[in-house]
Amino acid sequence: MTKKTIFLYTVVLSLGVAHIGNAQQETDDATEQPAVVDEQPGDIEGNPPDPQEDVAEETPGDIEDKPSEPEDESPENESDDTPDTEGEENSSVQEGAGMDEGASVEEDDSFEEDDEFEQEFEENEDDDGAWRPNISGFVKLDKRFLTSDSEVPMVDFYSKARLELKTWPTDNLLVVVSGEVRFYSLSGVSSSSDLSDPNKQMPFDAFPWEIYFKAHDLFAPGIDFSFGKQRITWGAADKLNPTDNLNPDDFTDIFDWGAKIPSTAAVLSYTFPNDWSLAAIWLPSVRPVLLPRAGGLDLGGGQDLTPLLGGAQVVEQEDHIDTGPFDLKHSMQAVKFSGSVLDIDFSLSYLHGYDDLPVPTELTITPVDATSVSLSTTSSFMEQHVIGADFAGELFSVGYWAEVGVFIPEGATMQITAPGPTGDPVTQEQVAVEDEVYVKYTAGLDYTFSCGFYVNVQYMHGFFVERSRDELNDYLLARLEWKFLEDKFKLALGGGGMISDWDNVKEAHGYVVMPEFSYRPFDNLELAVGAFLLDGEGDGLFSALDDQDQVYVKAVASF
Repeated sequence: MTKKTIFLYTVVLSLGVAHIGNAQQETDDATEQPAVVDEQPGDIEGNPPDPQEDVAEETPGDIEDKPSEPEDESPENESDDTPDTEGEENSSVQEGAGMDEGASVEEDDSFEEDDEFEQEFEENEDDDGAWRPNISGFVKLDKRFLTSDSEVPMVDFYSKARLELKTWPTDNLLVVVSGEVRFYSLSGVSSSSDLSDPNKQMPFDAFPWEIYFKAHDLFAPGIDFSFGKQRITWGAADKLNPTDNLNPDDFTDIFDWGAKIPSTAAVLSYTFPNDWSLAAIWLPSVRPVLLPRAGGLDLGGGQDLTPLLGGAQVVEQEDHIDTGPFDLKHSMQAVKFSGSVLDIDFSLSYLHGYDDLPVPTELTITPVDATSVSLSTTSSFMEQHVIGADFAGELFSVGYWAEVGVFIPEGATMQITAPGPTGDPVTQEQVAVEDEVYVKYTAGLDYTFSCGFYVNVQYMHGFFVERSRDELNDYLLARLEWKFLEDKFKLALGGGGMISDWDNVKEAHGYVVMPEFSYRPFDNLELAVGAFLLDGEGDGLFSALDDQDQVYVKAVASF
């Protein structure tokens, strides 16, 4: 398995949850009534450090819901639905603890579902009735060290900051603008000329995050419309959402399992009088996955090229990604129906779109001389249909959820052109992705004890980049945490196991352990230390990462 293939395995561990709830608002003269919002299952915080679940933040809103409420004073609450165990005894944490260890303010990227659209408007009014713009954000400083190397080198990872502005020009129109800056731990200086280049000395990335508007009660009570670059969260499970496929994955942090990138979309939704809702989504084009600056795709599509190379050395390598035409035919469409029966929230969904990971469809091997060759690869995005369903609820104070996605891929083939026995080019075709239907599913439980101890367990069949029946593996992930001394301190232990072949478990298994200790001197500041420890046998996810054991220190401040 190549290092690039290992990376692809890594990035799939996307543990993220944001169950889209149903918000109803009825207009009575000029006054809006509170919207009804679905409760969400708890996060299994087994995900690596990400402040979103530990420090309260204002994050951009779930497009099917009203704009987010003001920050909860508990730093556990954030857009990724982190657990707020304060004041809750013997109850499940429906706001989630998340598989993210230390997640807090930042990563859910989707608007928190608001209990009341009008409430936030009123709370931000000044004495003259004008609405005060809401400015929020976070700063996350994250340093990581590779312990699998005896010298414990610093990992070239990034810290980041996000700033968001929300404003209501009128009481029925929300405008959101946010941006993010990521600055890296290591400089890019490699020569004396770089000493005068600040971009080399202090490398960073800056880009817009969410920029969109949302009109409430647009044509009639209950009709909402949003348009722009926005995060659309689907699914009831905890960060392991087989139906959350509208926004592309953000794989720039191999341990941030659950990050997504907002993308341009139009959403038209209607909330019925019984609080059920129907939403239609249109995305004008496919948006590719975002990879780390040091990573890339396996140009060979993961296959062994040794027989084709015939002992020749690869001296040149290039790749091309075919994004396809930008037209209506190649746009993405989706629809979702949500409701609640007997206090059980549910949804049914359908998506026609494209996988955000490109699939190699052409590979050309060209001789350079008698002992060397060049490789050229063309990749494209595979069309697929996804039928989804999920539900979440609570029974005897135990939170539960389940989610299933039925994937109907169009399939993809790869044409390989290489020198034949006579030296002339010979083209052969092989299947890159099967066109067989396959099913991914997730189920989980969570519970908060009166002593403040929280437990979250989740089972998943098939991660996101596993794209055929034969690739689907089984994962069991859990999160345990205990808060003490007025919740200022927290001990957490996340982790899980994976089995890729039940007939040969001894040679096809892996595990990850993620301990963390955090301290909150006050609500909007978290200080934490932790580690990622992985091992296993075979070609599974965790065994492929057994050389990536890391320790980290982290600080997250939100405002």
